[in-house]
Amino acid sequence: MGFARLKMPAIFHAVSNWHGPAGGIHHLVHAITRPLAAIPLVYVHAFGDGGGNHSTTDYWRGIVAVAVARAGGPKAILRVEIDSTPMPGGGRLDGCLLQVPRLLRRVGLPELPLRFFSHRDHRQRAASRTQNCYYSCNTSDDLAGLIHAFGRQREWHWVTWAGQYP
Repeated sequence: MGFARLKMPAIFHAVSNWHGPAGGIHHLVHAITRPLAAIPLVYVHAFGDGGGNHSTTDYWRGIVAVAVARAGGPKAILRVEIDSTPMPGGGRLDGCLLQVPRLLRRVGLPELPLRFFSHRDHRQRAASRTQNCYYSCNTSDDLAGLIHAFGRQREWHWVTWAGQYP
């Protein structure tokens, strides 16, 4: 059945229509904070493929520190959740798998859980039978740990919001 993700309104309303062809690449990064809330940190929408269109762009690098402060600073953040139309790339040293944890460490989040959620249908891949995939890692993970986490992708699905977000 996969990971049950609560339909937190701040996240669900922003990404619920990303399941089909979304016209380019979308990334939306939220800080899950104390008290439990989802604070948007970064939104990137780009057309085309390639590293310049992903969350490792200068735009993303430039606004993360300001957004972390707006979320209440590093101590207020419980974890970061990244919603993306494609699953963040895991095969290269300049891909999101390695770059996003590194960027978050640079803005004062050295030991923070991350969750990556893909909204594209992965059943079209010969080796995949799942629609939405997700994986968890930590900003402190080394390359081997990140690659291991990426290899443990699981399916996820939305469930009814009950007013609390774990």
